Order: sequence, then structure tokens, then C-alpha cells
Amino acid sequence: MTSRAIYTLLSCSLLLSLACGDDDSGLDGSVDAAADAPTDAADDVDGTDAQDLDADAADADLEDASDAMTPDAGCDGPCTVDSLFVSGDWLAEHRAESSVQVVDVRNDERFASGHVPGSLRIDVGDLRTTVDGIGGQVVDASAAEAVFQSAGLLQDSVVIVVGDSTEPTPARVAWTLLYFGHASVAILDGGFSAYTEAGGATETDAGPVEPSSYSISETRTELRTTADEIFDNLGLGAAEGWAFVDARSQSEFDAGRIPGAISIDWMTNVSAGALIERSALTELFAEVPRDRTVVAYCQTGSRASVTYLVLEELGFEDVRLYDGSWAEWSTRDDLPREP
Repeated sequence: MTSRAIYTLLSCSLLLSLACGDDDSGLDGSVDAAADAPTDAADDVDGTDAQDLDADAADADLEDASDAMTPDAGCDGPCTVDSLFVSGDWLAEHRAESSVQVVDVRNDERFASGHVPGSLRIDVGDLRTTVDGIGGQVVDASAAEAVFQSAGLLQDSVVIVVGDSTEPTPARVAWTLLYFGHASVAILDGGFSAYTEAGGATETDAGPVEPSSYSISETRTELRTTADEIFDNLGLGAAEGWAFVDARSQSEFDAGRIPGAISIDWMTNVSAGALIERSALTELFAEVPRDRTVVAYCQTGSRASVTYLVLEELGFEDVRLYDGSWAEWSTRDDLPREP
């Protein structure tokens, strides 16, 4: 039984009543959402260009995506989410539960125009730093702890991260929470609009933030990897080597990549702001071996955070994020690369 499953069972006796049902939801890598997301500018060049869908087509795609990824929001009694994605319907129904905390990672203007009542704020930039000249690296535990305390995050809460859509910013914040041991985390699939379209209540005023005493007691180092670890496990195509999923655009991949990497642009995971259907996601990652450690990377680990969460959701057993990513790998002459 996985640690997440064990925690879910324990949480059933600890958390306040959180009625949980199975909701379907979907996602899009829309330009407007990605462009406004506060991701590292050096990271997501291709993640902020691309689609400019017409509103009617986007609405239609969102309806089609309603039977996309099926997030199992838990059990019949008191429980916690055991999916990394929840729908707008789920959040509209459960956002007022005392065990649920909503973390809004959108920009100030969009937050001020309307947000889930009681939302906390976290700036993804506060959870990233520069190490040895490479930007976008995850901060250390003490820095992350200070961010979580300042935001008012509670130790045992069910955290739902809300962005403009299902895109790199909320995914990166969710991954960071998981990395620092927060047991129950999900992102709102489809972003804030999925919540409002589900009839969720909103407010424009932000109340005072009450800092918490959040304490990070563990760092799940198995969720992250480094350049040296990758080099030691390259395998150069051998069955025992690690597998690599490059979440950048095809043009970036063609220009240079980690040897043996598979190209799956993060934006192909989404349509109209939400995840594509589960069957389509399974097919998209069919080439990725399930019996090996799988590493997701991009330019500085932001876009790859979406890939990481999807791989986890699809049941891959050993998934890691390389947040140094191509920004680091491409600058080291001692590391091999293709082509």
C-alpha cells in the first residue's frame, strides 16, 4: 500500500467530514492563462504562446472535457482527496469544509476581481530560488516553511491549489507542497473559471491573513532528482536506465535534450483549460515505461510539474521532477546530450 493510500485511511478518522464524490473534469493550456501565470520567464517560452481559442469553442471543449480525468475525491465518510485533480463542482460543494484550504496562485488583479471565499495566497516565485547560477530551483525547507506560515497554511488541511487553468503555476505549487510532505494536495482542474461555472460563491475582498505555525517535518526527496543522479542512471537506452519525459515544445526538444528522452509537450495534456480524457492521457504516455523511474523535465522544472502530476495520476510508481532541467543540463560540459 502506498504512503498516500495509508494517509488516506488514517485521515478518514482524523479530518472533519468531507463528503467526497467522483467528479469528472478537464483542462486547457490556453495562452491567456499561461501568459498571466507567474512562472519563471526563462522557463516556459512555449507554454505561454500557442492557443488563442475562440470563446465558443473553448466553452464547447470544457463541456466535452467534463468526462476527462476522473478524480477520485475520496470515500463515503470523512476522508481526504486521493486525486491530484478536483473539479469545479467538487470545490463548489466542499470549499467551506473546515478541513479544506484554497490556495490561489493567480496574479493580484485576477484575485482582486473575484476568488473563492477565504482563499490563501502563495506566489510561486517565493518557492523557487537560484542555486549555482541555475534559476527555478526549489527553495530549502526553512524558506518554504516561512512561505506556508505567512500564507496561513495549516498542517493537516486538504489544500486545493487554484490557478487560471490547469497549467504550470498551480502544478508547481502543488508539487512543492507534496515535496515538503503535505499529505493532501490537489489542483483545481480547469482553473478558477471551472469553479465559477459550477456556481461556486466568490468574493472580492481579501480578509486579514492569520499566520500559522506550519512546520515541515519531512522532505520527500524521492520526488526530485539532480543532474548527477540522472547521469548515474542514464542507461543510454538500456532497460535498467531511467526514462525521461521532456515537457518542452517539439522545437526545443529537437534543438537538444537528455539522451533517450521522450517528447511530450505539457500542453498536449490539456484542452480548453482542463485535462484531456483519461483514456487520451493514457495513450499519450503509452510509450513511457512503467517499470522504470520516470523523470519529468523542461527548462527549469515548471512545465514539467504538470507532467509530474499527470504521471502520478496515471499510476506511474516512481516519478521524479528534475527542476534544474535543461537550464542546468545544457550548461554542463560533462553531461551528454542529444542530438
